[in-house]
Amino acid sequence: MHQRKISIEEYRPNMDARIGYRSVFTARSNGEIATAGSGAAHEKYDRKFAVDMSREYYRDNAIYAGMINRLVSYIIGSGFQLQTRTHNKEFNDQLEKLWAEFWLSPEIRGMSGKDVAEMVCREILLAGDCGVLKTEYGLLQLIEAEQIVSSANKYGIDIDRYGKPTAYYVAPYNENGYISPGEAQPVSPDDMVFVANLERPSSIRAVPPGQSSFNMLMRLGDILDSEVQCWETLSRVALAITRADAGTEDFDTSDDDEYSNLVPELKIKNFDGAMIFEGSPGDEVKGIDRNIPGVNFQQSLYAFLRMVGLSFGMPLEVLILDWSKSNYSQSRAVIEQAFQTIQRWQQKLVNDFFDRVCDWKIEEWVSAGVLEVPEDVTNIDYEWITPSFPWLDQLKEAQSQELKMKLGLATHAEVCAELGHERTDIVTARRLEIENAIEIAAEIKGKHGVDVDWRIFAGLESKDATASVKPEPEVDENDEVIPDDES
Repeated sequence: MHQRKISIEEYRPNMDARIGYRSVFTARSNGEIATAGSGAAHEKYDRKFAVDMSREYYRDNAIYAGMINRLVSYIIGSGFQLQTRTHNKEFNDQLEKLWAEFWLSPEIRGMSGKDVAEMVCREILLAGDCGVLKTEYGLLQLIEAEQIVSSANKYGIDIDRYGKPTAYYVAPYNENGYISPGEAQPVSPDDMVFVANLERPSSIRAVPPGQSSFNMLMRLGDILDSEVQCWETLSRVALAITRADAGTEDFDTSDDDEYSNLVPELKIKNFDGAMIFEGSPGDEVKGIDRNIPGVNFQQSLYAFLRMVGLSFGMPLEVLILDWSKSNYSQSRAVIEQAFQTIQRWQQKLVNDFFDRVCDWKIEEWVSAGVLEVPEDVTNIDYEWITPSFPWLDQLKEAQSQELKMKLGLATHAEVCAELGHERTDIVTARRLEIENAIEIAAEIKGKHGVDVDWRIFAGLESKDATASVKPEPEVDENDEVIPDDES
């Protein structure tokens, strides 16, 4: 038998299919094309439209708006609290007081610090990035993502060969509410706090984090509209009449105008509170089933919402606040996963926004002589106490924290930090309460001559109550009580 040798050129296509990736081979076979390019290249063409879509969904789509607003409320919570960590308590108190006063109204239009933090958070969730301008008045000015642009630079940011920003361009809105790139002014990076959720090292600007789910969100909106229209139509239809030769009689049995009830030939007559139908042999009258559209609508909607929430890393239960199908363990697992996402956004705000604004204000206060740095403070260390992990069952959570401290798995300071408190503040407050409780007990004894346990005035468990709780006695195999000294 004659065997023909195959050249390497003939074999290469088959060989390439085996030494590559099957997913790529399948995609090529299906005619799919993957677009290459840097992060900046992709942002250059479609980023603006993606931001516009995100803005429109936030205005008009209740699902998207609710998801964004709920995320903001989880991330910001009651606010971020500054805690100075130097060894000089007086300096710590002074710096924290200055920040608290500044944060009451840090924005040039008078917005509170909490409102500023929520707006910055909402902007990076909606548009991917935003700017915060350090003004000459010592106050902040918020810059929307669309305003960072110029007629000569679509990105709105000049960068050097290493990708470091060298200038930002801020354009105003014109009288019609549209951006005027030709009027953009350059801003030094020293005067701009740029908060961005960059996707790639080669990215210059960020895109809306939820943009990957926009196609599904658009279709989900259509599904909801269609479902509502179906129910609206059904709510106006009471009966379905099946009749032979209905096509030739539909005009005679119609009720299209206000005078039709006056025509004696019609077999359907409407009144204010009833309907009379004069049927013929073979006619069938059935009530409309109100469950015809979307029998599994709720299940399908939940599945779609889960996929929409994936782009933000948020589970369905958190998005729609429906825990009807979850027990405590499942709910806690869901909350823990969601809180990982929340902590990631909180850390983004700390690194890109709070730290940079605080450093700017410290430098300004020191230069103005408002804040004096003692000699023993060589480095101004501080941290931010962010909103704590949400408690599902306060009793179980407290018991868990207590057990961690007893086993040495957590310190009192760590537990206080998880609750959003400073340990020194808690200890100082408890000390004052205990001293006050002791004074009250002593006052009662001096007045009435009766000893009263001071613990009841400090919110602690009374000594008498503790003593009254005795363990169950142990018994032997004959059900006889074992004395305490032998147990």
